[in-house]
Amino acid sequence: KFAWYFYEPNKQVYYIDQIPAAQFIKSLLIEMNLIRKPMTVIGYSQGGYLAPKIAEVIPAVDTVIGMACSFRNERFAFRQNVIMHHIHAENDLVVDYEPAKEEFQVLRDRGNVGQFITLKDSGHRLDENYLSELKNLI
Repeated sequence: KFAWYFYEPNKQVYYIDQIPAAQFIKSLLIEMNLIRKPMTVIGYSQGGYLAPKIAEVIPAVDTVIGMACSFRNERFAFRQNVIMHHIHAENDLVVDYEPAKEEFQVLRDRGNVGQFITLKDSGHRLDENYLSELKNLI
């Protein structure tokens, strides 16, 4: 069910978590000689779980934008200097809206700046509403 990490929902255990994927991306950026350039990481759905982990392992990441996801605060180290944005639809049937908004508020309470943007007429799939808000952020 999960593409790049292995999680057992019944036991609530990660057999392979976000660390290998984040380290792979870091290695790729080192190889491409881009590791020191300021960057924004955009994560949609499962990628939104990974995006803050990438910011943890790559100091050049200055902005994270999550879309239709939930930032799993317990899964990454906080960097207060990272701008964290979140775009989420109230009608998302895959990732619950209220818990995602609560996770974002934890970041705000810890000092991260950024916006939580609510979409009224969207669901989980990327559509013109998501893309329009994303364009406004970047």
